[in-house]
Amino acid sequence: MKYTALTIGPIIKSLSLAHKTRELWAASYIFSFFMENVIEEIKKGHKNNIILPYPDKDDLINELKIDIRHIKKAGMFSDRLFLQSETGLFDQLQAAVNKALNDIAVKLGLSDAGALNLKKYLTSYIVEGEYNERPFKNPDEKDNIIYQFNDFLANCELQTKYSNQDNDCFLRILESINKTSLYEGVIGSLNTPFPSIIEIATSGLDIPTLSFKNYDEEDAEIWNAIIEKEKEEKCKVDKKELSKEKCKLYGKLKVSHKYIAIVQADGDNVGKLIKQIYTEDSSRIFDFTKALSGFALKAAEKISKYGGLPVYAGGDDLLFFAPVTGKGNNIFELISELDKVFKKAVIDPFNTITLEQKPSMSYGVSITYYKFPLHEALAIARKLLFEKAKKDFKNAIAFKVSKHSGSSFETVLSKPLDTNFEYLLGQKEELLLNSFMYNLDKHKTILESIIADTVKLKNYFDNFYNEDIHKSNEAEDFKKNVRILITETYKSNNNDFERTMHSVYSKLRLIKFLNSNNND
Repeated sequence: MKYTALTIGPIIKSLSLAHKTRELWAASYIFSFFMENVIEEIKKGHKNNIILPYPDKDDLINELKIDIRHIKKAGMFSDRLFLQSETGLFDQLQAAVNKALNDIAVKLGLSDAGALNLKKYLTSYIVEGEYNERPFKNPDEKDNIIYQFNDFLANCELQTKYSNQDNDCFLRILESINKTSLYEGVIGSLNTPFPSIIEIATSGLDIPTLSFKNYDEEDAEIWNAIIEKEKEEKCKVDKKELSKEKCKLYGKLKVSHKYIAIVQADGDNVGKLIKQIYTEDSSRIFDFTKALSGFALKAAEKISKYGGLPVYAGGDDLLFFAPVTGKGNNIFELISELDKVFKKAVIDPFNTITLEQKPSMSYGVSITYYKFPLHEALAIARKLLFEKAKKDFKNAIAFKVSKHSGSSFETVLSKPLDTNFEYLLGQKEELLLNSFMYNLDKHKTILESIIADTVKLKNYFDNFYNEDIHKSNEAEDFKKNVRILITETYKSNNNDFERTMHSVYSKLRLIKFLNSNNND
């Protein structure tokens, strides 16, 4: 048996070129479209030879009853393809790659020179051979086909094309993507603008779309227009105007509506599960690839319904824009919902496979002001995911809020989120929050001496927060949950006081940020 594998790129470099939402979408979608065309060509005579990814996206969409409107913009195909055959499919795969490149050039409306530059810019590496198990120093570590050929492809990706490469050709394609038939085919019309950061950030307001074709408008003009539109919609009941007094309740934006979340997510221990499936029952690998594709489709649909925009959803790898505050919920509640989808689609069907650590999802969440450079926000999300969430924790959310004022705060949240923290995320006790955040630093010495003693910590809260404002039922619940938050964070940080204080302070700032109606 021979195995043939393909990888395409350069994806990370291409994403970093984007400065607008449509450019970031295009930078990702072009690669998904590239792989989709390769797969469609291979399917014509070798459908049963495809190991990864699951090739029948349309059939799966129908099976899962996915609303195509919610996933149409998302790229659904990963950058790698694995085939198996008796004699090898190198030539057939290379021919499919060449045809796909030509199809992309046509869809992008490129001249012969432009098509040549694109082909020089895009990379594709094919490796083929028989599988020979490699010995590892750790006797418990086992090799398998996917693991081995992934390593081969990774080594290929370390190579870079230098000769005659036009580094600006892809940037020019991104800048004019909304004038191409590729854009028209996905979006529906060349006259339909791609959702802007402002439109995505305010989608939770549930008001008709306000399209801002550029960012030259003054901030006040943009947000006044949104406020007035919200008032216009909210202040109508059965076509009758509400009283002026009631209308005053509307048109109040939260701080978070001026911010956008860029989320990059990746599965934990998914590769180990694939390896173990091959060890215990290799025939189930096809069920697993279908499960991963099903998760991606369901995740993209859920992100879209929340008000976000899925850019890429390929297996356990997600990239999407989302409003920080959606329709009655927030970005962290969306992540909890995505985890439930992952568990149902990927974990539960394979719970009989022997594995020390079950697969999970980790997230890098970059929350930035709507005028913050897009490519920088994307880089932050990626760094949070791979250098924070997946490095020391796994099954975690690493977030950073970069404020318009220039300040920022960040921390890593282990999942599932503590119930008391989830409760606090929806609270609006701003005066109490300010008091807690102020005293965290002011009473640092006291807190360090009592943090490990729950009784003393409770006494501290009872003594320092005993004024009338602290005595309502809501305030008591809030105090209790903050106290538990400190205790649980201390435990999760292995009794490291400094890390605990940093994390608690960031969590409290996040709660305030999500619920504040004041200007940044």
